[in-house]
Amino acid sequence: SIQLSASRPVRPAISAAIVTGCGAWATHSILLLAFAPGVPVAYHAGLTVLAGVVAVLGCGIGFYIARGTERMALGGAIAGFSIGAMHYIGTAALMLQAQVQQDILYDQAAILIGASFGAAALSRARLTPDLRGRIAGAIYLSIGICGTYFVGMAGLTLMPDPSIVIPQDTLVIVWFAIALTAIVLLILGLGVVGALVD
Repeated sequence: SIQLSASRPVRPAISAAIVTGCGAWATHSILLLAFAPGVPVAYHAGLTVLAGVVAVLGCGIGFYIARGTERMALGGAIAGFSIGAMHYIGTAALMLQAQVQQDILYDQAAILIGASFGAAALSRARLTPDLRGRIAGAIYLSIGICGTYFVGMAGLTLMPDPSIVIPQDTLVIVWFAIALTAIVLLILGLGVVGALVD
């Protein structure tokens, strides 16, 4: 569903945006669940959901621009930028017994990686409109998603602070894992439907 064309209806771009945005959010969330900082951790439910919404809407806008105007690099960059925004909103949802510091250079590099590989993904899929182009585009987009996460997390410094109280109304890890499983199943289902439609 990465290959886009202005002559086709916008509907397949919606399923592509949901699959890509939810896929990026699920990847980010699974990696955050695996993150073991050595201090108590919880997740802010509202920010966690907002991160996923931003990823889906941003990818939708990017794919719509790429599809409707043939500006593949611009559309891909917007989709990649939205994935970077999702990462930082999702990271802000982390509630830790620690003081958190971010390195601005790593933050800028993470956003640049997401936008650059997003632009490269859609441009490559457009230049080679066959299975090879789709695979190459998917690989570029995956590198952008993972690169954004790992570079962004590399710039994160934690200083344990047991005086910080984690609120009780946070997202329970078990329910978070169940929600992630449901999202992955949604991605698989929409991926199949998207492949049949486009």
